[in-house]
Amino acid sequence: MSASIGTFLAALRRTLQVMDGPESASGPVEQVSASGIRADVSAHLSVFTDRELCIILTANEAAALTLVRSITGLDLAFDDSLTADTLGELLNVLVGSAQKGSGFQFSLPVIAKARGHQVKVLTPRPCERVVSTLGEGELGLYLVEGRVADDATAPG
Repeated sequence: MSASIGTFLAALRRTLQVMDGPESASGPVEQVSASGIRADVSAHLSVFTDRELCIILTANEAAALTLVRSITGLDLAFDDSLTADTLGELLNVLVGSAQKGSGFQFSLPVIAKARGHQVKVLTPRPCERVVSTLGEGELGLYLVEGRVADDATAPG
């Protein structure tokens, strides 16, 4: 079975509903340049189907802190390690949920946290993106054909 951004978006929506967390709303699927992905916190993992894909979940600071508060009940500072760990776990859960019955395999998530960092996509092709609001913040869900570097570039 081939993976699509719709599959992962549906899994993200289900996961956020089950968490009974803050209100969220998703925009349309857009084709964007993979070279311009920026975030305060990002997590990505490879998905192996009939082609190699990368799923990237990004959050600005407000969304990352909203996720932590929603899951742990704690008001933590952005510098706390849970801001990054929580996004990585959310990505793991949504990809695990999306792959049920499909048979595709996926890697462990790679997480980066630095305000305004660039996610280094190693593929020049456009990618698909859906931006969701989460409380006062934004989550980005990206589907990239190809690979992403395991490090991030801090803003210049």
